[in-house]
Parts: sequence; structure tokens; C-alpha cells
Amino acid sequence: MHLYLQQLANATKRLRYLESADLHLEKIVLTPVKGSRTEESLPRLEDLIDSLKRTFPKGTIGAVRFDDFLLKYPLKQLSLLRSVHRVIADSGMFGASLREITESLQNETEENIIWALNEMENATQVLLVGVDCRRYVTASQADCWIMHGESCSFFSAPWTTLTGDVHLSTVRWVFWMMEGVLFSIVSRPGCTINDLKGRFAFALQPRMLLDMLNTLERCGCVRICCMNVRPLRLRSPFELGLLRSLFMRIVLSSF
Repeated sequence: MHLYLQQLANATKRLRYLESADLHLEKIVLTPVKGSRTEESLPRLEDLIDSLKRTFPKGTIGAVRFDDFLLKYPLKQLSLLRSVHRVIADSGMFGASLREITESLQNETEENIIWALNEMENATQVLLVGVDCRRYVTASQADCWIMHGESCSFFSAPWTTLTGDVHLSTVRWVFWMMEGVLFSIVSRPGCTINDLKGRFAFALQPRMLLDMLNTLERCGCVRICCMNVRPLRLRSPFELGLLRSLFMRIVLSSF
């Protein structure tokens, strides 16, 4: 109980700090630089709002049997699709993250696993859900994650209405929180996503934070990098397995 009250007090202090923080925006100086690099066009606001939607036409989730879905793939890809689907199905309604799937299928590369997940997600054989992180569940286990409206089914988020649309007033709050995340990255270039999760745990679910980071990266504000970190010291010179790579997602400011 004491620990809970202490965490609550710390969260209140952070909220008060954000409310009274002076970001000194007037001190930011932009220096034009000549170059031949072609700037990518920024996404439109309408596209950003549409990207927050996670809707499916009613009755399409799991409408095609998994065995029938596999008929359009060559024989050499069937083993990968079945293996990934089996790991997700064994995880039940809780779902499996990309890391958990990769650890279960050590003989497959992460690139191939991501391809299989995208193929099954596009065909609504698996759905992307989650609160603590992005998790995949099979269509048969998605009932506790998906809400059903009159015309469509949708994954619920804080900015979602009862019809699956985006509530614009809530999106304004999302953009305000996104600004706070951005300035946290600017003040600490190279910080990890886990650091940001801990910093904003009092206000944001980890899954919502990841969605905001993806939106910031899509707008060209930040860059999400995956770095390969090797252990500095071996427990034993005979345990070569300890040399395997440890992956960490790093958020780098593009400034």
C-alpha cells in the first residue's frame, strides 16, 4: 500500500511538472542547409487520423478457414505460416508478441516471421492487439479484444467511438501527449523505448506510446533504430552461446 501511494505521489509530481514546464520554444533556432537531398512529403492530417482507426468489415474476421487461406501459398512457405500460427494459437487470448514468436521459432529469421505475420494480418487470420506491447491473437481468440458495431468490428483505443470512428476531441489530447513524448526524446537523444515507457507510465499504456512513436516517425520527427548490443563480459570462455545478440529498440531524434 505504501509503495502504491508513493508511485501515485510521483505521478502527481510529474503531472505538475509537465503543466508548469517552460519548453523555451522561442529559443529554438532553425538554420537552413543547402543540399541535394529530396525531402519526403509529410502525411496529411486526414491520413494520420485514418491511421488511428483499426476497423474491419463486419463478419470478415476469421471468415476464411486457415487451411483454405494456405491454399494460395507455395509449399515452401506453408511450414513457416503454420509454425507462426501455431505459436500464436498456443498463446490463447493473451496473444504473443514478436519477440516471443521469434524466441519460439529460433530456426526462422525475424524477417521471415514478420512477413508471415503481415500476410496473416492482412487476411484477418491473426489480429494485432495488446496493452503492454503489440500482441498477435488468432481470429478465434479475438472476441475479448474486438468490439462489434452495427457496420464494422474494431479494436478499441482511447480515441475510438462506439461506432469505430476516431473522436477528434480526444485526438487533440493525443497530439498534445505526442508533443510531450517528442520533447522528451529531444532532451534525451538516444533514449530507449523502455525509458519512455517508464517515464510516461502514469499517463499512457505502453501500446498507445508505441502508436504515438510510430506516428512521430511517420511524420519524420524521430527515428526508431534497432541496435545490436553484445555482452561485454563472458561468464565462461566455453559458453559461446552467451555471445548471441541482445536487441534493443532505440529512439533517436532526427534533429
